[in-house]
Amino acid sequence: MDLCQYLTPDSVARQFLKWANFTDDDTILEPAAGEGSLTPNRPGVLAFEMDRNLASELRYWRFQAEVINADFLATEPQISLSVAILNPPYAADGEALFIRQSLAWAPRACALVRTLALHGQGRFEKCWRYVKPTRIAILKHRPKFLGPRLLPTKYTPEADYMAVECVLRDQPLPKDGYNDILTDIQLSWVNWK
Repeated sequence: MDLCQYLTPDSVARQFLKWANFTDDDTILEPAAGEGSLTPNRPGVLAFEMDRNLASELRYWRFQAEVINADFLATEPQISLSVAILNPPYAADGEALFIRQSLAWAPRACALVRTLALHGQGRFEKCWRYVKPTRIAILKHRPKFLGPRLLPTKYTPEADYMAVECVLRDQPLPKDGYNDILTDIQLSWVNWK
């Protein structure tokens, strides 16, 4: 089964985590942990990973975090956490689905996604109608993602990327409210490589 595993390079992960601006007191959700480049090794971290082998490795390397080998999208929220940090799978509108589901677990989500995650009526209906971006950092360079076991991959990004911080909207946008997704946000360009 293809789990769309394109893993975040450590250099981009470090800069993204700094941008996410969480504190030592925050409890953290990582819903698509992969090999753990976004998963802090400390108590108060809950990580999900579907791949059994990666979940096992995460438990070893991120021994202070709680690692669950399960499909995050099929798991009902059981606890409330402070913030979600994620680089979700992109296939089948995964970005939209993971961001929205993350906000059922935490009031704030910070995601590393393709800029095209903001586009399209389908993503609007699945996510942005209900989710408000509050901050966006557009990457000036396309990150070189890695395959499983941090091996180089033939995958070359064909899209631009951004970090987006989100919260749930007080009220959903109207069905024709697509033009209102990016109101009142902080926008910046970052040089993460």
